[in-house]
Amino acid sequence: MRRVTGRGRILTLSVFVTVCGLGLPGTASAYGPGDGQGSQHHTDESGGSDGKGGISATVGAVVYDRSHNGSGQSAGPVTSTTNWTPPACYYAPKYSPAELKAYLEPIWNAESTGSQWDLEQRNTYEKGGDKPGTYKDFNKEKTGKGYWWDSYVTKGREGDPGALDCDKPYFWVDKGDPPPADIENAVTPRVLGE
Repeated sequence: MRRVTGRGRILTLSVFVTVCGLGLPGTASAYGPGDGQGSQHHTDESGGSDGKGGISATVGAVVYDRSHNGSGQSAGPVTSTTNWTPPACYYAPKYSPAELKAYLEPIWNAESTGSQWDLEQRNTYEKGGDKPGTYKDFNKEKTGKGYWWDSYVTKGREGDPGALDCDKPYFWVDKGDPPPADIENAVTPRVLGE
């Protein structure tokens, strides 16, 4: 497999941050008790659309411990008291049509993955288009209108049992559309909020 260069990582991160930023405009704030002690729990959830492709989401479950506020030895960071952790693996935007083509073609040309698999991949992403779940020329006609999504492993969770659970093939999501509902661990406004 081709190694992702520093430039590729920066581009991937830029695309992910851009998509996330487009989906969740605004700022988040946490408010605690007036005396700086204890914890606060907020569980409201809401979402909406501006009718022009922009979406917003508000997700609750913010819990934090401010008992170490103060000065000197008693001071400490405000820390989360929730037990939510990101999944070991998740799906998010990764490639434009040209980037997916540049990534897959050398793999297919090396013939190291087997001719049958290579042919199935070419029929899905390059020569398809008429059958559901297939695409013509890596969806090049939709350049700038969406992204190919792929799996990522959460940093620090590489050895977790669930790190290899995201084994779905690349899939296309148009800008402004949610990922397919049947894709578990796809990044959504709720996951980003959590």
